[in-house]
Amino acid sequence: MVLAVEKMGARHEACAVSSVVVDRERRVVTTPAYMLAQSISEAAAGIEMLVREVFSMALSPVAAIQALP
Repeated sequence: MVLAVEKMGARHEACAVSSVVVDRERRVVTTPAYMLAQSISEAAAGIEMLVREVFSMALSPVAAIQALP
């Protein structure tokens, strides 16, 4: 899987189930929550962090200006 991702020009970055990986330039936020979680509460920690980060990016004045065509 990692090789396939890297062949497409991306970089795989491992992180904890309760964490997120953020690419601010491309405005992408991801978490391995459902893929690695051993329980719903463990997945929820990563998902909640992801949602907070997405809202933070959406509400950022700089992000809004940069998103303009």
